[in-house]
Amino acid sequence: ILKVKEPDKEKLYEIFKDLEFSKFIEEITPQNVSLDKTYEIILTNEQLENTIIEIEKSGKLSIDLETTSLNPIDATIVGISLSTCVEKKAYYIPLAHNYLGVPAQLDLLDTLKKLTPIIESEKIEKYGQNIKYDYSVLQQYGITIKNIKFDSMIADYLINPARRQHNLSVIAQEYLGYKMTEFDELFSSKEKNFALLDIEKACQYSCDDALVVYSVK
Repeated sequence: ILKVKEPDKEKLYEIFKDLEFSKFIEEITPQNVSLDKTYEIILTNEQLENTIIEIEKSGKLSIDLETTSLNPIDATIVGISLSTCVEKKAYYIPLAHNYLGVPAQLDLLDTLKKLTPIIESEKIEKYGQNIKYDYSVLQQYGITIKNIKFDSMIADYLINPARRQHNLSVIAQEYLGYKMTEFDELFSSKEKNFALLDIEKACQYSCDDALVVYSVK
């Protein structure tokens, strides 16, 4: 008599990984992995100044921009997430969210002016996912990211050059067992405009991006 046994998840994982069946990998990977994360929304200059001090102390900065376009030349910054790469902390600075009831946000140009010294600091290591994009967007504002140490997308390509996708969500699933929220899952309508997204939801999504990049390093 043939008996149905529990699947060998380790073997299945290796097979699904080789075939790039990311959805199947999600089904056999525990989804309750916690990053013990602490996220903070920056709405005041005092919070921003304290965050800058934390980054200067850590000497490390993981950065992710939320914008209006995938084309860096056309992109306007909606928000910025920053991680000090210590104690699983990350910060989200909303700058151009636009919906009914949105709280007062910091001024974009003033905020960039205050962030420029740490972004351009040669003493602070920079981390990102496809950081070339963030670099190109900030160039439009006259800011240059310096001392880039790690790009998770490039690192994953070097490890898995045959893989078709090097998305951060795929990387997080494989190396951390952590399921990130996909961009499309943030929106209930066909209009996928990050500026219309609730700041709390934007914070969780964007800070995940900044924190996971350093976590998979």
